[in-house]
Amino acid sequence: MSIRTKLALTLFLAVGLFLGLDMLLLRKMGAGSFELLERSRCEAQVAGIQRAFESAYDELAGLARQASLAVSDTTGLGAPMGEVEAEVELRAIQRAEAMDDADLALTLVEDGVVASYRYRTPKGGDGALREVPNQSVSEAHPFMKAWMSGTPPRGLLETGDGLLLIGSAVGSLGGQPVLHVRGRRLDDSGMTRVQGLAGATFTCRTLREELLTSATGEIPLPGEVQVLESSDEKLTGTALLNDVRGIPAATVTTEVLRNQLQTVLQRQELLTAAGVAILFPLVLLVLIQIVVTGPLGRLTAHASQIGQSNDASQRLNLRRKDEIGVLAAEFDRMLDELDRSRRAQQKIARMSGRSDVATGVMHGVGNLVNSVNVSAQLASDTIAGLGIEDLRAILEALSSHAGDLDRYLAEDPQGQHLLSFFGVALAGIEAKVDGAKNEVSAVVRTVDEVTSLVQSLRSEESHEVVVDRVQLEEEIEAALVRTGIREPGLNIRCRLALQPDLGAFLDQQRLEEILDAVLCNARESLQLVEASSRELNVRATSVDEETFRISVEDSGVGIAQEYLESIFALNATTKGEGRGRGLHMASIGAKELGGELHAWSAGVGEGAILTLDLPVHAATPER
Repeated sequence: MSIRTKLALTLFLAVGLFLGLDMLLLRKMGAGSFELLERSRCEAQVAGIQRAFESAYDELAGLARQASLAVSDTTGLGAPMGEVEAEVELRAIQRAEAMDDADLALTLVEDGVVASYRYRTPKGGDGALREVPNQSVSEAHPFMKAWMSGTPPRGLLETGDGLLLIGSAVGSLGGQPVLHVRGRRLDDSGMTRVQGLAGATFTCRTLREELLTSATGEIPLPGEVQVLESSDEKLTGTALLNDVRGIPAATVTTEVLRNQLQTVLQRQELLTAAGVAILFPLVLLVLIQIVVTGPLGRLTAHASQIGQSNDASQRLNLRRKDEIGVLAAEFDRMLDELDRSRRAQQKIARMSGRSDVATGVMHGVGNLVNSVNVSAQLASDTIAGLGIEDLRAILEALSSHAGDLDRYLAEDPQGQHLLSFFGVALAGIEAKVDGAKNEVSAVVRTVDEVTSLVQSLRSEESHEVVVDRVQLEEEIEAALVRTGIREPGLNIRCRLALQPDLGAFLDQQRLEEILDAVLCNARESLQLVEASSRELNVRATSVDEETFRISVEDSGVGIAQEYLESIFALNATTKGEGRGRGLHMASIGAKELGGELHAWSAGVGEGAILTLDLPVHAATPER
């Protein structure tokens, strides 16, 4: 997986997980809260309408008090006076009635006699109401009952012309207490007036109308607000309004849009966008540090250390499958070849005294290693300048408006351009990542040049013996590949039983020659039998602390008993072809290393077992 794919996939998963958890929590934890918020909003709107009616009653009561003040202006303290003075007061009351805009202006004396009466009909003319006689009212009249109970009447009054809003105040006329009543019809004009006070639209119907037209036939209880779902988009709130007697006389109904969830979701979308804008650069910074900057830093430090110390025995061992992993593997492979080449040149120098050859080789390879170091440093510098300051500026802008991110992103000009600026910054980062990849490619090309140089120098290696630390598992695996036993066309079923971490100090080249000879002998023997019976078992284990054993068992043509003693002699062969030198040279090589090579077979057609015993610290043979 490439670095770009890894970054994109990780960012996609991180952001997707964040958004998924955000929406899940919002849906699971907030659904019930949204419904409660919507119901509370509906109840609050109904309560606001009820307060608007109370304000309308207060306004009418204020008009009634103006009539009382008009009497006070003519009578001083309002002490009992004669008929002339009473007439003057009445005219003052009538003038006050004419000046206000109430539809009903009524003044009642304590015994129910109407002292003053004016009613404006819906058509604009003067008239009278059946429910409010213009001569006198009985003690059972709602106005009189409320007045006698000590509470000036206020509320609704149902009449033949519709509902009236009623407000009143107590005053005096000729020294006697009177009740000034003002009323206003709840027609279209009156509804508009009250709706303006409430800041909401509503309908008002008498209880009779409500029972006849209501879909459910239910009305709320006094003092409560009935909230019903009229549709998926609306809630309906209904409450009672009292008449002048304090008895429910009408209902008021309003509708509230069920948009609380949508409003919260819209705000949450802005907050989520802000969260993603903050999360994205943070995740990107962490990923760049983990995926790119960290490994490149290790590679740079490793190359610098090798360039300064000329010690090519160290390995990076960075196991990755992206471009940096390929680079690290090539770098380690280059060091392997470099180490081999240096040992070979050291052998040549020891034999011939031409130490300048090894010095020249190391100088040339050192130059290439320095080139690798420079390219890796350039790649690291490119990554270090990925435009982090731009991302940090975006993060600081978002952090400085953490308290009002939704307004900042939606309304502030700078916030509205923040996402586009983020896209530009991201494009700059991608361009610099491509530049870093080019530097990595340059390092790979340099590694190839070093490999070519090393391979050309290996052809000049002498045969000087050098004792190396070898891993037997790796040597056996490599020999199986070199001798072609792993080729699918041979149909050889190969089973390995290799002791882990089994190592020895010996001449690696001579061990390779012995293994190649033994495995080639087994392969040739297996090729002479049916493909279905071709089996090869290779084992490697410690005999004791000083000796290890490698055994190669094949199911080939086998060895006749009379040939077991001479199988390692020069030109000895049991396969009818070849010169018989492979096992002979392998036996000599084993003895030179201080070990033995043995052969055993049950007979012709029974296969054979070749066993190689060698010391862990082999002797240094002479060539």
